[in-house]
Amino acid sequence: MMIARLTNLKKNFVKHKVFSPTHATAPLSEDFASAIDPWQRVLEVSWRKAFDYWLDAWQWELLRRAFELFPDDHPKAGLLRFRQVVISLARQNGKTELAACASLFWLLWREKNEFMVGMAANSLQAKIIYDRVRKVIDANATLSKRMSKMTDTRGIQTKQGTNYVILANRESSAQGYSVGLGLLDELHTYKNESVFAAIVAGTGSRDNSCVLGITTAGDENSELLKDLYRQGMASLEDDQTRFGFFCWEASEDRVPEDDQELLRLLKEANPALSSGRIDEANMLADVRSMPEHDIIRYRLNRFTTSSDTFLDLNAWAKCIRPRGFEFRKEPGKFIISIDRTIDLGYASFVAAYKDDSGITYVETVASLRKPSLEQMLEVTMKLRQLRPAKFVLDNYSLKDLGTELKKRGVNVELATNADQIAASSKFFALVMQQKLSHANDDLMIMQLQNARMKPVGEAWKIARKPGTEIDCVIAHALAVYFSESVALGSQELQLF
Repeated sequence: MMIARLTNLKKNFVKHKVFSPTHATAPLSEDFASAIDPWQRVLEVSWRKAFDYWLDAWQWELLRRAFELFPDDHPKAGLLRFRQVVISLARQNGKTELAACASLFWLLWREKNEFMVGMAANSLQAKIIYDRVRKVIDANATLSKRMSKMTDTRGIQTKQGTNYVILANRESSAQGYSVGLGLLDELHTYKNESVFAAIVAGTGSRDNSCVLGITTAGDENSELLKDLYRQGMASLEDDQTRFGFFCWEASEDRVPEDDQELLRLLKEANPALSSGRIDEANMLADVRSMPEHDIIRYRLNRFTTSSDTFLDLNAWAKCIRPRGFEFRKEPGKFIISIDRTIDLGYASFVAAYKDDSGITYVETVASLRKPSLEQMLEVTMKLRQLRPAKFVLDNYSLKDLGTELKKRGVNVELATNADQIAASSKFFALVMQQKLSHANDDLMIMQLQNARMKPVGEAWKIARKPGTEIDCVIAHALAVYFSESVALGSQELQLF
């Protein structure tokens, strides 16, 4: 008896060590049963076959908690305890894996004539989870045989009639479904309660139905999420609750200068970091290059007041290049980017290169007012004489210029929206790390005050405040981003 008791204590210690949310609705007992338990072997084997890895221990325990069953002595014995579950944790901790594994489990467990609906901030994010489920099924012949239909976007259907469909994030889309599992990703992006309420209504108050929401912290506009947090906190000590709440967040909403202190806070909000899957040095390097507002919200998982300021001018001032520095480069070893305002009022030409020490140098080389296509072609062809590696142009605003330059044999790359997003992040990171050197152009100082961060899913990109222009800022970001693969040169660049 003593040996068995010590063994149980050891198991509980290990469980608590790997599963330590800041806030968690307690199970009804230490040895609770979960609906997902019988499916662990099937899920793990299928997952490893498709992806060559399996969930972290804390992820599996989280799914067990989410699908906890009432114990044998309860009036609802064997049924799901929670009808609503909210999971909140910092970004890059495997929310997609959690959602996909929960979805696959539900398809296998509740095969008969149910709807499982997936929803996110946009259809692309919802489809990422959906595609993950499809890949697991495709990789396993036994699972594939249990499906009668499996399409790219129009649903997965089991032979027993259960459907997994992706819905648009709006109330009208969520109505009319008899929902078994509603999987709502990125709850912080839901502007009001109507969509969530419509999915809850779709469960029809039936037992063994569940609305599972996964999220990162929000801001003062996240009314739905704030209400769900209030319900979640009320559930923490309520044995009768059918609302499950599991939240990892830092104990303080600040960014310490000391790395070890920051790491301590990061581990509180990032179970993938505290479990050892994410490298500590890599996490610190990534976080130190982010805006403070984003660190608090997305890495420490704390609510913040919304702020869309792109770059603090003090940080920009710390990157002014030394007095007397000559902007020199070798032909074929630098980039020139071009951006034009949406009203066609201005255009900026910016050059950039990266030296062997890892510093990226950037400088405005031309600025045009009310440029015609012919004027932009003329300036570009003059700059071509310096033999840059390529010219980078925005695919949306300068496609016409790109077409004309290609006709003239100029090496042109048209930057996509994805490039804009990546360039925004890279440019910001280099400034914050003081790995960028600039000429302190007056135009940039003025336009940086007009630049803001525009959310794009879980990412962001530089955008202008209404009624302002940021062509020089965009050109700087693109030049810096595309110069990463270009080596240091030595030819002097003349200003026009």
